[in-house]
Formats: sequence, structure tokens, C-alpha cells
Amino acid sequence: MQKNNHFDNSAKIPKWLLTTDEYTPPKDKDNFWQKTLFSITTKLIFLRHHNYPHKNSWLNPSEKLLFIFLTIILINSAQKIFFPLIILAFSLIYLSTLNTKLIISILKPTLISTLFSLIIILPSLLLNNTRLFYLPFKIFITVLLLAYIAQTIPFYRLSKILRLFHIPAIFILTLDLTLKYIVILGDTFTNLLISLKLRSVGKNNFKYQSLASISGTTFLKSQIYTKETYHAMICRCFDENYTPVIKHKFKLKYIWHTIVIIIYLLFYFFSEGYFL
Repeated sequence: MQKNNHFDNSAKIPKWLLTTDEYTPPKDKDNFWQKTLFSITTKLIFLRHHNYPHKNSWLNPSEKLLFIFLTIILINSAQKIFFPLIILAFSLIYLSTLNTKLIISILKPTLISTLFSLIIILPSLLLNNTRLFYLPFKIFITVLLLAYIAQTIPFYRLSKILRLFHIPAIFILTLDLTLKYIVILGDTFTNLLISLKLRSVGKNNFKYQSLASISGTTFLKSQIYTKETYHAMICRCFDENYTPVIKHKFKLKYIWHTIVIIIYLLFYFFSEGYFL
């Protein structure tokens, strides 16, 4: 006991351990990181978790794509305003049946592109060339239909649809790999950005340099993924041949679709005055 008391009396705590460390890191604005994360995550959510309404439509995605492309060609080749007005009326009626979030996502790029084209042709007013104002009107309908395709047709169905239209397999391969690795590299970039944000203390005056470092790391990751994909394709004897998983068989509805397209084309030619 005496030895223990002698040890307790002789032990001295250094003064630097008794002083309190009052370090207050300077405040830093997180708007840069939050905006970057928000822009990336929204794109990834769009590519991943996509709610496609009206799945029980009487048109499958390939038929819908073919019909909309035919409509776009007819709209842009129309010389009179009657046919585009009819298409616009039916498009807006159908658009009103969708949910609010989907309507906003379709109308947003449509209005931006229409406003941009309208600003470009405004100088034509000085030349009294009012016919050019058909251009923003046609652009509105065209972008509206294209935005509807982008919001309602899943990305994983695009390769099947393009193969049914006899698009070259190398193009479909490039599109599939691009969509896949956009999501994978987006996840890598997001995780690196979150880890950097969590480990940052105080004010970071080198945000853009840090962002460049994350971009470089993501680029190195993409090279690794490229080599792994290449070796995996060699091991699995990939022959660059993309075939549809489900082949369409002849159905009775195809006859009705053909009749509808014929009536549709006749209506277009009648509205343009070819039969008058």
C-alpha cells in the first residue's frame, strides 16, 4: 500500500493534457456538394427506378415507337396547320390522363425547346415572314412526343426494339454498355463524393480540385471496368449478335393496326388537300 501511495504522489499529469482544446472549424457552405449530389442522384434514379405508367396499353413499346416516329415525320412534312393541330389536341388530351409528375417531366423539355426556337425566329418578324412561326409549333409537338417516349419506354427495352428494326448490332451493343456503365460509374462517383464530404472538416477552399480528383478516380475505374467487360465477353464467346428475347408472332391485332395506319395516312393526305 505504501508503494502504491508513493506511486500516486509522484505521478504528475502534464499540463497540456489538462488544457481544453477549443478548436472551432470555420463554417463552409455545402451548396456545392449538395447540388452535385442532387444532380447525379436524380439522373441515376431516372435510369434505375423508372415507373412506366399505362403498361396495359394496346400498343407494345416497339409499335408505340413506330407509330410516334411516323407521326413526327408526317407533322414535319405537313404544309398546312390542320393536321398538326389535330395531333396536338389528341396529345394534350392523352397527356392529361397521366400523373402530375410525369406531365411535368414531359412538358419541361418541350417548353424549353419551344421557347428557344421561338427566340431564334423572332428576327423574322422584321421581314414579315410569319410562316416561320410554324416551326416552334411543330417543334413543340415533336419534342412532346419524344419526351413521352423517353418517359414511358424502359431503357432495357430499347435494345430489343432497335433489333426488331434491324439496327446494326454494334450500335445496340454500344447503347447497352453506355446505359449500364453510366449507372455504375455514377454510383462510384456518388460514393466517392459522399466519403469526401464526410471526411471534410472545416472549410474546403479546394472544392474544384477535389472534384477533379474524384473524376480522375472514376475515369481509372472506368478503364478497369472496360478491361473486365472485354475479358468477360471473350470468355463467353460473344459474337456481336443481338437477338430479341421474345419474337413477335402474328396476331389478330396486327391486322387492326395496319387498318388504323392506313386510315391515319388517308386522313393526313386528305388534310393536306391531295384528294381535293
